[in-house]
Parts: sequence; C-alpha cells; structure tokens
Amino acid sequence: MIHIALLALFLVCNACSLVHKELPNEPPVVELARFVCITTDSQRDTISVGETCQVSRGGEVKLNTFASDEDDDPLFYKWNSFGAGSFRDSLAAQTSWFAPSTIESNSETFFIQANISDRDCDSVLLEEDRQSCISDASIQRVSFSVTVVQRAPVLHVVQDTIVFFDAQHTVIEAFATDPDNDALTYDWQQLDQQPMLSIISEPILDGQTNAPIGNRSSFIPTVPGSYRLQVTVSDGEVVIEKEISVTVATEAPLPSGGMIVLDLPTSDGGTHTFEIDAYEYPNRLGKKPLLATWFDAAMLCAAEGKRLCESAEWKRACAGEEAFQYSSTDNVTDLEYLEDFGLRFCNTARSYHSTLEDGIAQSGSYPNCQAGNGIYDLTGNLREWTGEVDSFGDWTASSSRSNVTSDEPSSGATCSSLERFEFTPLQGAKFDFSNSASIRQFLSELSADKQQQLDQSQSLTGFRCCR
Repeated sequence: MIHIALLALFLVCNACSLVHKELPNEPPVVELARFVCITTDSQRDTISVGETCQVSRGGEVKLNTFASDEDDDPLFYKWNSFGAGSFRDSLAAQTSWFAPSTIESNSETFFIQANISDRDCDSVLLEEDRQSCISDASIQRVSFSVTVVQRAPVLHVVQDTIVFFDAQHTVIEAFATDPDNDALTYDWQQLDQQPMLSIISEPILDGQTNAPIGNRSSFIPTVPGSYRLQVTVSDGEVVIEKEISVTVATEAPLPSGGMIVLDLPTSDGGTHTFEIDAYEYPNRLGKKPLLATWFDAAMLCAAEGKRLCESAEWKRACAGEEAFQYSSTDNVTDLEYLEDFGLRFCNTARSYHSTLEDGIAQSGSYPNCQAGNGIYDLTGNLREWTGEVDSFGDWTASSSRSNVTSDEPSSGATCSSLERFEFTPLQGAKFDFSNSASIRQFLSELSADKQQQLDQSQSLTGFRCCR
C-alpha cells in the first residue's frame, strides 16, 4: 500500500510538472507610453508611439512608459538610442533623453527604443546562465524616432544707409537671435576695392543682463562714395550673410570762399576778434592755391584790405575750439597705417590720394581738413606765411611747417608747427605792413644787395589773409 501511494504521488507531481512546463511565459503588456519633446524655448510636444518627435540640438525628450505582467514577474526597463545622445537614467521607466549637441546636417533623425523584460539577464554573471535567461525572457519593445534640427540664426541689419563724410566714424549695427540659444559670432568684411581704413567691431550688450545681443562695426571711410560691406553671423554650424550698401556723402556744399569770424583769448582775459580766409589764397573753392614770397603775400592781402594772419591767429584757427592737433575732427590715432592720413584728414606727403604732380590739391579737396570751424587746409597742402609786429615794434615773418611735404603727421603736420622766418625783413621799420603802398615804398628804398638778400632768404610759400 505504501508503494502504491508513493507511486500515485509521483504520478501526480509529475503531471503537475508537465502542466507547468506547458504554460507559456506571457510578455509584459505596455499600459502607458508617452513622450514629451522639450525645445530650447520650453515648448512641449506630447507624442505617441510611431510618431516623430522634433527637438533642437541638445534638446530634451521626457520618456514615460509603464507596463504590467500577467505572470506577476518583476519588470525591467532598458532604454537604447544606439550610441546617439544620452539618458538621464537608461534603466528607469521614467527618464529623459538628451539630443546630441552636434549633428551631421541641418537635421538628423535618431531612433530610441525601450526594452521591457520580465528577466534581469544583465545581472547574471555566468555566460551560460545569461543565455538561458535570455531565451526564457519575454520582452516587449517600444520605439519611436526623434528628429534633431539645427535652426539658423536670424540676422537683422540695415542693408542700405547714408552717412556723412565728416563723421569721425561710420557705425553699422547688426542684431541676431538664435532659436537654439547658441552663442553667436560676428564678422565684418569690405566687399569692394574702395579705399577704407580697417573695420573695428565690438559686441552690443543688453543694458540689464549684460548679455550680448548684437555687434557694432565702425570704420573710417577715406573718401566719399559708395561702400559694400558684409556682416556674417554664425552659431558654429550655420552661417548667415547679409550685404550692406553704405553711401558716404559730404554734407552741405563747402563755402565758395569768404571769411570766418573767430575769437582769440588774450593774456589779459579778454578776446581778440578777427576774420580769416576759409581757404588758402586766392580763397576760392576748387582753385589751386598761390605760392608767393612773404612780401608778395603781404601785398596781395593788403590789396584786399586785409593782412597776413598773426601766428597766434593761425594756430587758433588750426586747432579750433577743441584744440585739435591736426586741424581735423578725425583722430589720427585711429589710423592703422600713417600713409592713410590722406583725404580723410589733410593733404600731406603721406596722402596717397593726391593725384597732382606737385602734391598741391585744389582748395576744398580735403573736406575733413578743418577743425569744425569751416577753415580748410591749415595743416597739409601748403606752408603758410604769417606775420606780426614783435615786442620791439618790428614786423617779423613766420611760416607753418605743416605742408604737403611733411613726412609724418605726428611731427610736421600739427597746428603748433610754426617756425620763425630766418630773416627779420623790417628790423627798425615803423610803418604799416597791412598797406600795399607802404610795402612797395619799403622795397623801393632797399639797396640792390639788400633786395637780393631778401629774395634769396625766402621760399615760395602759400598764405591766407586775416582782418
């Protein structure tokens, strides 16, 4: 009886085993699969399985999935993006995937897959046991695609503008935004062959956050005319270019001639008011200045009821109210090369813009060569005679060193570069040198030797008249 009972128990147990082996391992059932795409501007897009999610480079995709198992097996999650991007936690049911920071082109699609298994085969150490676990496991897969886009910056800049030649700098501003919040770089280039000094650029910062919001370019055009510039903005991947047409114009027409009224402070605290020619003699716009001896210059001024300018008057007119060093509202320190001193400033030996063989330009050819007072070519072009009565009551002559033959703007073309004439023509003479008849009388009374000495001591020099 005992043997029969044991046999029966064996058969029952064996039958139970057979029944158990025949039962299949049911796969997990996905109850929830939701994916939320988050762009850099915080916009959210919830999609379902089989749809494509779109994010920017480095964008985030929130992953949320939940599954159940009929066998009540514990479930294990494993996310895979096939080497692209990164997961916050690749083994969690709820996690995030971060898109790559760089892509091959303007857009690239990546596949993300969740493996939901009722076996934790990765934790099995022995290879034979791991393979047995894998063959026994039931896996449910959820997959979808993500398109990562490289969005281009948006550039805003004026494309046609008119500026004035007498402005010390021409300034162009460009503003750009990037939908991916990428850092932006700017570059400025000149497209034409028009002569121009180097371009200097600097960032434009937000007044509150101090964050860069644009870029400001300043350049110094050497001549009036049309210039073509190009501004380029890049986010490191995409480059946007825009061309800018800049017309550099002269403002109101230059004066045809005439005289300018100025005040000269005196040592006693008062002022000395005088008038001075706008241009070098004959004081006509577009006319080539005249070269003369000191006596001829004095007589020509006297014939017009004027006189040669005193050295202090000449310096005052040259430097202007702001005490400019070079009789120009432009700053010579902005120059990259001294040979660029040229048309933008005053006509010196360094100017490569003068086409005249002798280097002497017509009056008004250099419209920026004035200290803001409308008196032109006090530095550059010609040396200029000056004359005045000294403390002994004698007429003395001087001339500016500042002329077209000056090699260096910093040394020879300054408003203070006056030098005494090497000969005092009228020592002991006590008559009016603003009167042409007096000059002729003096010259007629000179001996031949004295007259020859005077002629040899004087070079032909330009001048302008005062009153």
